[in-house]
Amino acid sequence: MDNNAPESHKFLPLLAWTMYDRGELLDLIKECHYPVAAADEEQWKETAERMCKVAFLCVQEKPEARPTMSMAVNMLEGHLEIPIPVYPFGWMYPQ
Repeated sequence: MDNNAPESHKFLPLLAWTMYDRGELLDLIKECHYPVAAADEEQWKETAERMCKVAFLCVQEKPEARPTMSMAVNMLEGHLEIPIPVYPFGWMYPQ
């Protein structure tokens, strides 16, 4: 949490969802001041998207919508296709 940030940027998971939804996850990495070389930018974008999509699946409100840990690991390692997550924060932050 950053209480000095604008409302949409206070809660990191919500900020990550917003950036993901806009196709701007790499910008979130850059905002965190982590240097990304131009040659590595596509790999970083794919890695950030993979991690965030799995995280969004893991925090779904309904337990049956969440992957098992072994599924999450396999998705992170690239062995399983990652389903497109739905907005996971509706119970906290209605869209």
